[in-house]
Amino acid sequence: MSRTVSGGVPSHPRHRRGGVYLLVLGMGVMLTVIGLAVATTGRVHARNAATDRNCAEASILASSALDLAAARINGDKNWRNNFGCDAWNPPVPMGNGSLIWKQTDEIDNDVENDPDEPVRLSGEATVAAAARRFSMEARPGGTLPLPVLACTMHGGGGISVMYPVVSSGGAISCNGSLGNSSTITSNVEAGSVVNTGTIAGFVTTPSPAKSVPTVSLFWEYRSQATDISFAGISGGTIDARLLSAAVNPWGPENAAGIYFIRVPAGQSLRIRDSVIQATLVVELGANAEIEVDGLVAWSPPATRMPSLLAMGPSTATADIEPESGTVNVSAIQANLLGMGINVGVIAAAPSELRGLFHIVGGARTTFEDSPRLIGTWICDGSILVISGSLQMVADPDLVANPPNGYTLMDPTITVVPGSFRWDER
Repeated sequence: MSRTVSGGVPSHPRHRRGGVYLLVLGMGVMLTVIGLAVATTGRVHARNAATDRNCAEASILASSALDLAAARINGDKNWRNNFGCDAWNPPVPMGNGSLIWKQTDEIDNDVENDPDEPVRLSGEATVAAAARRFSMEARPGGTLPLPVLACTMHGGGGISVMYPVVSSGGAISCNGSLGNSSTITSNVEAGSVVNTGTIAGFVTTPSPAKSVPTVSLFWEYRSQATDISFAGISGGTIDARLLSAAVNPWGPENAAGIYFIRVPAGQSLRIRDSVIQATLVVELGANAEIEVDGLVAWSPPATRMPSLLAMGPSTATADIEPESGTVNVSAIQANLLGMGINVGVIAAAPSELRGLFHIVGGARTTFEDSPRLIGTWICDGSILVISGSLQMVADPDLVANPPNGYTLMDPTITVVPGSFRWDER
């Protein structure tokens, strides 16, 4: 039987009110635990997401470090010396982190000793606690033709033009001053220009100086040459002769077609009415001269070979004054310009100079009459056009297949396919 209190409202036992309190308290604790668990899980997920983002960004930055390494190297011709070997370059801040890079030589651990050896570029990046390191192998770009080979004429000193010059396919160039009192039909690239005549072409001044091989190249070709005694050449004149790898009227043949002649001081080596299909290496004494006149067909013995290397002091001269026409010489057991020649047959070729002609040292060049040159004439000294009408045509094959020694190393690098890898730190 239940009790009733005043007003007719029944009373409940006090223990029921305590049970409700405990229930509410338990639910609150449960909700608190759930809330803490949710918050903790959220923080873990947020932390993991941040770590994933940092790792992803570190990977991107490490890859960018390799791009930076390649860009720095391709922008510095002396990169092998300037960036060290197996030494990290200073860190570069980027994004939310920073990156570093280095170059190593996996062959002998010496980046500087061989310009042909590849290098391995390593890039590393850190973003907060995340870090990544990648690497790839890169090789130098090989060799490039010297820019001077794209010109028809180049003077290491000055050029003085007093009679008309026509140049097609390539510029007339000099590192010094070009003076013109006649007509130049050509682009001109020079340190400076003094023009009182007419230049029909673009003029670039001051133009960057163009490099040429050092004198050591002359002696390199000299070491490969067969000697022809100047005393054995009648009157010092090569007249109505054929000189090639297969024919040498003054001694044994040179299989590469390279011949050396030393011209004594004050003497003149004259080449006229002849066919030269060889590389002549000529050493000129003081006040000595090499003279080309009459009808002369001159070409190199093979691709990647020069036609003439002549070295002499400032008192020596190369006097170039061949005429236009056809050269006729007796060909004995020869292969002239790719055509088989039998004994006693007369060989005929157009009178023109083909290939690369280089006057080394201080000797000067003078052009007279109306020579025709197909190729490039380089003179380390001065060049004078003092009579006639000079015709010059660039030969693109000299750029495509530069003669031995007339190249420079391409400082740029290219990535070796398949060499990219992830490295442990």
